[in-house]
Amino acid sequence: MNRILPPAGPPRVLALAQLVNSLGDGAYYACSALFFTRIVGLSPTQVGLGLTLAWGTGMLAGVPMGHLADRWGPRRTALLLALLTAAALSAFLVVRSFPAFLVAACAYACCQAGLTSARQALLAGLDPEATPLRPAVDVPAGQLLLMPAAWGGYAGVKVATVAPGNPERGLPRIQGVYLLLDGRTLAPLAALPGIALTSLRTPAVSALAVRHLAPQGAASLLVFGTGPQAWGHVIALREVRPVERVTVAGRDQDRAAAFAGRCRALGLEAAVAAGPDRTRRAVAEADLIACCTGARTPLFPGGLVKDDAVVVAVGSHEPAARELDGDLIARATVVVEARGAALAEAGDLITPLSAGMITDGHIAGNLADLVGGGVIPGAGPGVFKSVGMAWEDLVVAAAAYRKWAASR
Repeated sequence: MNRILPPAGPPRVLALAQLVNSLGDGAYYACSALFFTRIVGLSPTQVGLGLTLAWGTGMLAGVPMGHLADRWGPRRTALLLALLTAAALSAFLVVRSFPAFLVAACAYACCQAGLTSARQALLAGLDPEATPLRPAVDVPAGQLLLMPAAWGGYAGVKVATVAPGNPERGLPRIQGVYLLLDGRTLAPLAALPGIALTSLRTPAVSALAVRHLAPQGAASLLVFGTGPQAWGHVIALREVRPVERVTVAGRDQDRAAAFAGRCRALGLEAAVAAGPDRTRRAVAEADLIACCTGARTPLFPGGLVKDDAVVVAVGSHEPAARELDGDLIARATVVVEARGAALAEAGDLITPLSAGMITDGHIAGNLADLVGGGVIPGAGPGVFKSVGMAWEDLVVAAAAYRKWAASR
């Protein structure tokens, strides 16, 4: 049965809901003709014509209803359409003429078409909370991280290394390799460089969060860091918001100046936040702030961030390390990839939680909640805290593999 049924949790609950709905539809189809002819008093011809027109209308409504689910999120859309379906069915109790019957039947068919689209989106969704936490093994040079995941037709595992002393040697702090497997046979399909994969997937996930959290007109970006992740965030965030100005804050002023030069080569206004005063002013003015550093203590006072700004923090995945202070976290609408992973690894949240500044319930939602419309922004800034998860690597690796396979 476990091989037949969807995975335990939300996918299985949704599949059960779909089964119950299908049984209800079957009962409706069998009984409705008798109800409308014997109770309402319509002729068989009227019933047949009305149902045909209604389901034709519902078929045409499927596409715009699918777009509605994309725009509002499948969870919110499904809830609304379920309530409207109940209202349409209740209307049948007061129908006493063919025109009224036709209107009610069309409303019911349109709601059912939309519900089908929303349910399919929910059933196809990936649950971030279901991804197992990665084990971290301390070694003399740093850490080894093992990140396995399975979803859809693929499985995979990334072996990542974190070597804090590497930047002084001119080497990347985080390295690794990804092994992509066939989901059915677990046969190896491809090996991908971990740095390239991480440099792509982390900014992509941040851009997804910013798309749903940030104001449409966010045009100024402050970047902490000058490495591959910082550059990746400049590229990714300008794809989802009209970024025009970039300010760079880095410990090495020469590298920060070179980074600003790369931004100007893209046609962006760019400057370096040299010194504490300019950095504080840049924090207070920025629409978007991307923290892409190996810092172990907060980079700036959180009280400086304006209420409509969005802050992305991706640089740390250890309980004792953080880029953001508790003041910012306490006043922000906080979104994480998954609650379990964040509460186990994100020092940005664990530290204020331990200090009593926030509670477990302070997290507004995970990425699935955000994309599905389940996160309600508060009065303060938005914060997306990322620790990096195995499912993100898998999704991006599978997409890269499919594109490579299609080009052969």
